[in-house]
Amino acid sequence: MRTELYSQVAKKVLKDSLHLKKGETLTVETWNNGLPFAREVVKEARRIGCIPITLLEDEAAFLDGVRNASREIVGLMGKQEYAMISGSDGYVFIPGPPLGTYNRKITRQEYLDSTRYNDSWYKAAKKANLRGVRLTFGYVGRDIARLLGRSVEDVVEHQLMGSLVSLEKIARKAKEIA
Repeated sequence: MRTELYSQVAKKVLKDSLHLKKGETLTVETWNNGLPFAREVVKEARRIGCIPITLLEDEAAFLDGVRNASREIVGLMGKQEYAMISGSDGYVFIPGPPLGTYNRKITRQEYLDSTRYNDSWYKAAKKANLRGVRLTFGYVGRDIARLLGRSVEDVVEHQLMGSLVSLEKIARKAKEIA
């Protein structure tokens, strides 16, 4: 079931959100929790005729870096990441739970320090005319799932199923009601 759901969402993201075409390049950035979905995105991109690459942000390495790396480099992007942005037509980002609104693995200040690249990332993406999506299911970790009284798997599955809903059908129904 999960693989089929991932495949359906991957197809929708690549076709309806990113409008990827044969020969275009795709970067899929994921954290550990998003690897199974990222795999489906890459497979679907290749079926379309795109050239994908997967970039992994390892959660344990990220947390270690936030706590132990030099303050000067925490939250910075390197020239290789800028080059990847400028060389990509599409970008799929699957964040990890430490970047979510509620996570006890890092402090608010550590979060702010580790994401100070945000403005420069978006400027580089705009300059490159990058078409991108962020899959918010990646933010779901044990902490937020526990707050919701659900398992991580249940929350993720419902978010992904929600992304398959036809907005056109919802709009038509809303017009009928209004």
